[in-house]
Amino acid sequence: MKKIFFMCLTMIFINSCQKEEKKPEYIIVSGQLSNTKGGPLNFTNLSGFTKTINIKEDGSFLDTLHVSEGSYMALLGKEYMPMYFTKGAEIQITADAKDVSNTLTYTGDNKDLNNYYAYKTKRTSRIREDMATNLALEESDYLKLINEVKVDFQGQLDKLVTINDDIKEKERRAIEYYIQDQLNYYVRYHGNVTKKENFQVSDNFKSQLKEFDKNNLEDYIYSLDYNTSVFMSLMQSASTLATKDSIPRREAELKLVDGIQNDTLRELVLHRFVEMNLPFTKDSVRRNYYNKYLSLSKNQTQKEKITELYNNLQKLEPGNPSPKFVNYENYKGGTSSLDDFKGKYVYIDVWATWCGPCKAQIPFLKEVEAKYHNKDIEFISISVDNQKDYQKWRDMIEEKKMGGVQLFADAAFNSLFIKDYKIVGIPQFILIDPKGNIISSNAPRPSDKALIDLFSELGV
Repeated sequence: MKKIFFMCLTMIFINSCQKEEKKPEYIIVSGQLSNTKGGPLNFTNLSGFTKTINIKEDGSFLDTLHVSEGSYMALLGKEYMPMYFTKGAEIQITADAKDVSNTLTYTGDNKDLNNYYAYKTKRTSRIREDMATNLALEESDYLKLINEVKVDFQGQLDKLVTINDDIKEKERRAIEYYIQDQLNYYVRYHGNVTKKENFQVSDNFKSQLKEFDKNNLEDYIYSLDYNTSVFMSLMQSASTLATKDSIPRREAELKLVDGIQNDTLRELVLHRFVEMNLPFTKDSVRRNYYNKYLSLSKNQTQKEKITELYNNLQKLEPGNPSPKFVNYENYKGGTSSLDDFKGKYVYIDVWATWCGPCKAQIPFLKEVEAKYHNKDIEFISISVDNQKDYQKWRDMIEEKKMGGVQLFADAAFNSLFIKDYKIVGIPQFILIDPKGNIISSNAPRPSDKALIDLFSELGV
């Protein structure tokens, strides 16, 4: 009897220990960001998770995230901080908000892996900054540079002894995806950068290029480079299909996505396409596009998110009151609000200094402004640059002699006006009537003759 009693006590003790060792179903993330006055910090992953937490005025933050294990990133404007979450982890982040890629440091759980990610971010950021110079290199020099990067990343990864083989193997593939991206950039852009017409890479260079399986769900939710590669490949294939079959581009995209074999991957790609395209879809065809998505998707959670987006976009249909911006800093001094321009048509350009397509529209916008000078219309450019690029914004306005009303949004892409208009990509152009009602939330670009036709139709 005593033996049985002690066995029971032993089992109770073991079970108690097991309960105590069970890790919580959440992670705790905290940190300190210098050179910031506070604001939003957005956590996301490649599976669609998003949560915004608040950075205090002193740069500190602390929150609990109920998430599954995997790769995540924290977004501070357009700066990103990659990290790996495991169940019950406590992770601390420090960085200079004005120089995230060069100052990012992690402590706490998974610090070795996360600081490896930080190292990669630092180096890839520098490569991105030197992109034009690098792409102008001769083939042999470019291949040498890219190979050095690959050896460096693999060497840094091999030093890690605290991560499991599964993550290590995924990261090895992620390095290869990044390298392939860099090689493909050279194929596409070396000729443009060096102004060599009809440039073709050598057979030796082509031999370095690899094709990847586009149906790898594991890599799609782990590697941003693979994720982007799959998405861009589908976009290019859709463009080809649309031309070949004489069908609308959006229809071609949905047709190709519907052919993805892995159900989970299919839903993720489908949601991303529709979430990206719906705000840019013309009012006249948006309902059909939305209904087509509903017929294809089998994921109720994703459907609810797209339905919420669709319903919000309905508020932006022509004739509805426009969302407003209030007290945006004006380049010429003081602040300006949308209500200041009531009584005139308002043509708004949402842009940023880092956006190539935005800058390409500047000469056309200046021409349109000159054509309608002293007419019953105001031309307003709203920059969604981060605060760290404030001086770059002022310098570019002066350098390019940009006219119109130049405003600086109060919180970049997190500004209420930008969120209300569901702006996910720039440039975006908005046209508002003299009463403050929407004419078009996706107006023609200055380079598009349709803009002048629209102005003529309105009698501007």
